[in-house]
Amino acid sequence: NDVVQTTVAAAAQPGPVEDWDLAGLLGELRAVWPVTLTEEQLAATGQHREGVVEALSSDAQHAYDEREQAVGEEVMREAERKIVLQVLDRKWREHLYEMDYLKEGIGLRAMAQREPLVEYQREGYQLFQAMMEAIKEDAVRFLFNAEIQVPDAAAQAQAAGADGDGAPAAPRGLPGLTEAVAEAARRARQMTYSAPSEDGSVTQRPAGAAAQAAPAAGEGGNRAERRAAK
Repeated sequence: NDVVQTTVAAAAQPGPVEDWDLAGLLGELRAVWPVTLTEEQLAATGQHREGVVEALSSDAQHAYDEREQAVGEEVMREAERKIVLQVLDRKWREHLYEMDYLKEGIGLRAMAQREPLVEYQREGYQLFQAMMEAIKEDAVRFLFNAEIQVPDAAAQAQAAGADGDGAPAAPRGLPGLTEAVAEAARRARQMTYSAPSEDGSVTQRPAGAAAQAAPAAGEGGNRAERRAAK
């Protein structure tokens, strides 16, 4: 809803809605979600932008409901969390870089008879507001356009069987993580480590053997034996 209101407010013009650049408005919003409304339908909403905002918000809500039904409620909630966190992290880093640039050049405001501290606070707040709006728009865009694959029942059963064989349980999240976790577990079981033996030669043992040998070495023996076992 905030993305719709912000975009419509930027495109609003004096006069009736039919005199607006409706093609540009729809083009900008279609980059966020698949808008089904036409220019004629928006022009028929009335003389004020509140009608345009209401019509576009309703269209976006219906499109989001269809998106959620297609992938499932649980998968959609996990996708929301991951996408929002990723967008927030990226935009916050960009904001910190912009604040550094602002800090470096804020002293030049004194040449225009302006107080640098006041200008820094004002422009920093504007950058923060722009960051918040960008976070909302990017998050909505990715939620609508990201390719989310839902695993079938056979893949889930296979992943459950892999967990029962000693592999770590795959985290509940976006599909595709199950295969990555299973592959990492298989590689971990195949790993070996090299360590010196008592006679100075090098021995190789599976990673599991190293984990089992470490507690035994720590329970008794001298320091050299514990260090060799480690």
